[in-house]
Amino acid sequence: MVIFEECVGKYLEECQATIAAAVVANPTMFYSYDALDYEVLPVRTSSSYDYYKVGLRTNVAESHVAGVLNNGLVFYPWDWCSDLEGGCVSIGPWDCDYGGGLSVEDCCQIIKSDVTYPDNNGNELECFVDPPVGSETKPVVTKRVFIHVSTFHFVQSFKHCITPTILFLWALTVIFLLCVAGRFEQCGHPSS
Repeated sequence: MVIFEECVGKYLEECQATIAAAVVANPTMFYSYDALDYEVLPVRTSSSYDYYKVGLRTNVAESHVAGVLNNGLVFYPWDWCSDLEGGCVSIGPWDCDYGGGLSVEDCCQIIKSDVTYPDNNGNELECFVDPPVGSETKPVVTKRVFIHVSTFHFVQSFKHCITPTILFLWALTVIFLLCVAGRFEQCGHPSS
């Protein structure tokens, strides 16, 4: 896999030109293709048309929910706002790793049973399946390049899609697991 970090912050067209130049300059690195196929993906925001949907990243076999961090945790990146329920609140994360991983349907049911009320726009929380690259639904295509762009067509990287809340929750999960294993001194017992 080749990552074009130099594209981050550039306009989409500039990034495509950068990639095209790299393909011409290094043909063997790109399977001797003359050009690559671009799949431009808008980065979702709280104002996207599908903001009320939670992405359920599956494992490569698409048999259960793996989560974006591959630990079964599913995150919703924005506050859920309902004046009827007292305003905006952070929702999730949800643990869909019970017994080796829940199906998409079972994971979605857990999520929907946690948030049972509509938001200020009348939308109820919904789920969508998000298989990873390498799965049957989204196979590896050596000629394909994913480019994640903002509303204004600036290229963004995956790092920009993870909110500070998600990183904080991930860090807490790691610390908790280290505490359970007795390998983190700040938990109140010496490390082994």
